[in-house]
Amino acid sequence: MTTPDPVSAAQFAVIRQRFTDLGDKLTDAQLLELADAYHEMLRWRRQVRCRHPFTCSLSGRVSGEKRSFDDEDAEAMHPGRVI
Repeated sequence: MTTPDPVSAAQFAVIRQRFTDLGDKLTDAQLLELADAYHEMLRWRRQVRCRHPFTCSLSGRVSGEKRSFDDEDAEAMHPGRVI
């Protein structure tokens, strides 16, 4: 498996905004289906990584990561909107 090329912070901000804009147009069922597809992709990546015993530890990678949709992020993405 090859590692995807990383995107810059600016590129990620554009992708995130486009994804959010699109998400606002989807029904709840469509948004959940899309989320399920992304979760499946993450599970597949972790499964591939875990085939090698030295890369399977998730403690250092996951627990210290900032979550994408913390309260202040949600407020920044949708100012004044109750989330």
